[in-house]
Amino acid sequence: MNRTVARPLALTLCLAAVGAVALSGCGKPEYCAKRTDFGNSLKTLGKDATTLPPSGQQINTDIQNVQSSWQALNNAAAKDFPTETKNLQSAVDSLAQSAQKLQSGTGTANKQQVAATALTIVGQLGDLNNSWNAFQKATDSKCN
Repeated sequence: MNRTVARPLALTLCLAAVGAVALSGCGKPEYCAKRTDFGNSLKTLGKDATTLPPSGQQINTDIQNVQSSWQALNNAAAKDFPTETKNLQSAVDSLAQSAQKLQSGTGTANKQQVAATALTIVGQLGDLNNSWNAFQKATDSKCN
């Protein structure tokens, strides 16, 4: 094969391979990746909320991450899963209220207040986990 044919052919094959790789993830909706991010933020919060002694500042940061990843997931999935996202929104809102308790007392809160709020958050995570499992089940057919 001469160079004038080989070079364009090699370039075409290379572009086709790159295109195939790029398109391999195109079949899944945007909320699938957002779902993974949200799940990871929940795991981190669960770990930090049960660490003794709990750090109010770290828990606040984790809740902010949960809220941020939730907002991205909600924006991507609410149209397709309105019931599931509404239930998750309620659970995330409860966490946000607990975060406000930690924030309002950050400078003056004693260890008992932080521990009590962390315990509340652990309970809220149980409720959130139920809604999260329902959402995952509803989206599994599109994301797996």
